[in-house]
Amino acid sequence: MPAVIADLAKERGLDQIWVPPLDGVEYAAVTMNWRGGSVRRLRRIVEAILRERDRRAPRN
Repeated sequence: MPAVIADLAKERGLDQIWVPPLDGVEYAAVTMNWRGGSVRRLRRIVEAILRERDRRAPRN
C-alpha cells in the first residue's frame, strides 16, 4: 500500500511526505473492500480514501 500512496502522491505533484500513511480506520476500510488480487482495485480504494481525506480537510 505504501507504493500505491507514493504513486498517487507523485501523480498529484506532491512529495510523499505530504501524504501520511493510512490510519487504522482507513486501513480497515481497505481490508474490508480488498481481499487481494487486483492492484487496480486496491488503487481505486486508496484513491477514494484520499479523496475523502481531502474533502474533510479543514480549509483556511
